[in-house]
Amino acid sequence: MVDTSRILGRLFAAAGRRPAWLRYGMAIVLPVLALALVFLAVDFSRVSSVNLFLFAPALSLFLLTTIFVAILGGTRPGLVATAMGILLACVLAPPVPSLAVADSEHIIRIVLFAILGSLLSILIGSAGRLQQKFDVERGRLEVTLRSIGDAVIATDVRGRITFMNPAAERATGWKSSEAEGRNLNEVFRIINEQTRVAAENPVQRVLRAGKAIGLANHTLLIRKDGSEIPIEDSAAPILNRGVKNGVVLVFRDVTNSRRRQAAMLRTEKLASVGRLASTIAHEINNPLEAVSNLLYLIKVSQDLSEIRNFVVIAEQELARASHVARQSLSLSRQSGVLESVSLPEMVDNIALLYMNRMQARAISLNRRYRGDGQAFGVRHDFGQVISNLLSNAIDAENQGGRIDIRVADRADQRAVHLTVADRGCGMSHEQLGRLYEPFFTTKESLGTGLGMWLTKEILDGAGGRIRVRSRPQRGTVFRITWPAATDQRPEDPTAEI
Repeated sequence: MVDTSRILGRLFAAAGRRPAWLRYGMAIVLPVLALALVFLAVDFSRVSSVNLFLFAPALSLFLLTTIFVAILGGTRPGLVATAMGILLACVLAPPVPSLAVADSEHIIRIVLFAILGSLLSILIGSAGRLQQKFDVERGRLEVTLRSIGDAVIATDVRGRITFMNPAAERATGWKSSEAEGRNLNEVFRIINEQTRVAAENPVQRVLRAGKAIGLANHTLLIRKDGSEIPIEDSAAPILNRGVKNGVVLVFRDVTNSRRRQAAMLRTEKLASVGRLASTIAHEINNPLEAVSNLLYLIKVSQDLSEIRNFVVIAEQELARASHVARQSLSLSRQSGVLESVSLPEMVDNIALLYMNRMQARAISLNRRYRGDGQAFGVRHDFGQVISNLLSNAIDAENQGGRIDIRVADRADQRAVHLTVADRGCGMSHEQLGRLYEPFFTTKESLGTGLGMWLTKEILDGAGGRIRVRSRPQRGTVFRITWPAATDQRPEDPTAEI
């Protein structure tokens, strides 16, 4: 289909770039050619006069000539073509070759032609200048969009692609010339990374919502060759005075970002394993040293009742070491299986591992549970989050301080809430703003700066939520919301209390 408006726009835009001799030459030559066509088409030997403008075809032809010259040359050449038409009409009016025009009707037609020709020349020339400005701005915007590192796709209100920048071509595997005019679903095919279910067309979502939206996490783009890449994207309506003219989609390939995140996750998990191993070694070493001392006392003692007492104490210490080992194995198991996990039991097990650290600083631990606290997720992830929060609370708490841990069910929201509060050093507003940044830490030489980032990543992936309140020298309160272990996953497990 021929786009007439685009063709005219290109003609308008090119008018100012044509040399002056060509534009004004057309204004002189074309009216003469129009006159020649009139003489070829009309047999003036059979009429009493050659008054050109008394013939409607001649008048129409001269007007078309003026319009054509104005389109190709601009306002001034159009006015010259109008003047040239008037001159030819007057020269050929009787008595020939005089410029005197005695016929009143001829005069009226010449005046009308002058007015129409001038108006058309001015209007068309103005339209041409506006088109030139529009093309300059459009070209600047297209250069800007094509230079953007993110992929950009624009569509009309029916979801047909109208623009793609080079980044979008590379991401989708489609060339812009191939994609333009196609439905967005043909070129931008997206699915959920975990369920493999096709995602909803973003154009329909934006037009329905009437505002910018961000697409769901874990989205994969299926490229033209069938390969898949993870993307992050957003879409917004294109508005013209409140009227939706289409949708613009901006997205980026996050493959490298995913790899960096995976590397950081591995780093933090290794660091966590190291810290856990150190804590476990310390917790097991104490009862083993006690057993070693008791064995020595048993060896040198001659009192049978005393020996029996030492044996009882040794059995208790060995039972303690065995319990720590069993709980450590439970916490370190990384099956990745979604299951029902008791948060109170998980808190108790982790608290046992950190008991010596708290006793060394005279920190008391106050635990309060309401409900069974059955949450839905990966067991190791629960342990990772609780361990990070409790360890941070111990580091932040003052000598002789207190840490409060609460677990509460909210059946109406099908969620379980975990709260960890300390009365320690707290954090400033600036520190809170950077709390979940990778490698940011408030502990200087302690830690990797990945603990809270990993906690946030775990909760986002599990459909949970984390909130924090903190004031310098007043303490910090973390509140975790986790999906409850119900027969069916909740639609909104992170609803507010």
